[in-house]
Amino acid sequence: MYAIRSNSLDVSFIYYRTYHSLLQINLYQNLLRKKHGELLSNMERLEGGLEKLKSTASQVDDLKEKLAAQEVELTQKNEDADALIKRVGIEQEKVPTTFVSIFSTPSRATQRRLDMCQLSATKKLLHDVASSM
Repeated sequence: MYAIRSNSLDVSFIYYRTYHSLLQINLYQNLLRKKHGELLSNMERLEGGLEKLKSTASQVDDLKEKLAAQEVELTQKNEDADALIKRVGIEQEKVPTTFVSIFSTPSRATQRRLDMCQLSATKKLLHDVASSM
C-alpha cells in the first residue's frame, strides 16, 4: 500500500494506492491507448477519403471542360446537318415528277410475271379448297 500526503491550504489529505486502484489505472491506460489507436486509424481513413474526394472533384472539373468543348462541336454539327437537310429538300423538289412516275409503274414484262404469279397462287388456293371438301 502506498500513501501520499498532500498539504495545501492547511488541509491534509492522504491518498492510498492499493493493488485494486493500480489495476483500474492500468485498465484506463489500456483503454486510452486503444481509443487513441482507433482515433488515429479513423483520422487516416478520413484523410484518405478526403484526398479521393479532391481527386474526384478535379476529374469532374476536367470532364466538365471536355463536355463544354463537345457541346460547341455538337451545335456546329447540328447546324451543318440542318443546312444539309434543307439543301437535300430543295434538290428533291427540283426532281421532275415524270422521272418518279416512270419508275413507279411496272414494265410490261414485270406486269406479266406478276399476273402469272397471281394466277398460279389462285389456282393453288382453289385446288387446296377443293381437296379439303
